[in-house]
Amino acid sequence: MVIVISNTHKINAEPAIVNHLFEEGLEVFHLRKSHFSYNETKSYIQNIRQEHHSKIALHHHHGLVDELSLKRIHHTSNSRKELSQEDLNTQYNSKKRISTSVHSLSELESISPCFEYCFFGPVFNSISKKGYLSIIDWEKFHLPEKERSRVVALGGIDETNMVMVKELGFESIALLGAIWHNNDPIKTFIRIRKKW
Repeated sequence: MVIVISNTHKINAEPAIVNHLFEEGLEVFHLRKSHFSYNETKSYIQNIRQEHHSKIALHHHHGLVDELSLKRIHHTSNSRKELSQEDLNTQYNSKKRISTSVHSLSELESISPCFEYCFFGPVFNSISKKGYLSIIDWEKFHLPEKERSRVVALGGIDETNMVMVKELGFESIALLGAIWHNNDPIKTFIRIRKKW
């Protein structure tokens, strides 16, 4: 699976680009705009076609999940630590698809089975966040086979290094900088998805 994460900054016609990405086979889109207000986030989602709303994972303003009948909630590693098991169970039992982020393999051991998948990274030095460096020890890293289906590689992944990500055992990748920091996000996504 290839996931796309929104750019952290506002981009002209970004919802239109996201609609196009969905048309080209995007399975899951993570909306991560921490500086957006509740209403700005709502407006962004309303500019994405209704048929794709079930594929949007919301990082902030989780109240919109029920208001707009969304299906996916993402908890950052920090917000996950503040989440009670009762709240997590409520989300899971209401048929929400829940994801989170981890920054070490040891964290995976404590992740509830309620989480469908976890972002793990940065695998490479980040494209979008300067100074956000790889956490991978390339000589020692090995993703346990039992975790491969639910751990998504994140950070610095593009067309030039995605083969190395597969060699590490990842079955899914998340893209941010590779999509939004170039002149043609749609063609880039199509190429990466086809190669993956």
